[in-house]
Amino acid sequence: EGYATLVSGVGWVAQENTVELKSILQTWFESNEQISPSDFKAITSLTRKRAIPFLEWCDEQRWTRRRGNLRMRGDKLISG
Repeated sequence: EGYATLVSGVGWVAQENTVELKSILQTWFESNEQISPSDFKAITSLTRKRAIPFLEWCDEQRWTRRRGNLRMRGDKLISG
């Protein structure tokens, strides 16, 4: 794997940040079944302009899966 990942609509993101994002999502889904864009913004401190592309990228990674305006745990995000 490389040291950075290209996230469409955001740019290059350091691998350590994507690892941290995955950890944040794993923790969230331990006690929640879904996450809204507002929740995602709150737990990541991202603006909406950055949060939506990151959510879409998380869908592509199968860490989340979109259902309407919400995201559920994806099959590549290991539980507990």
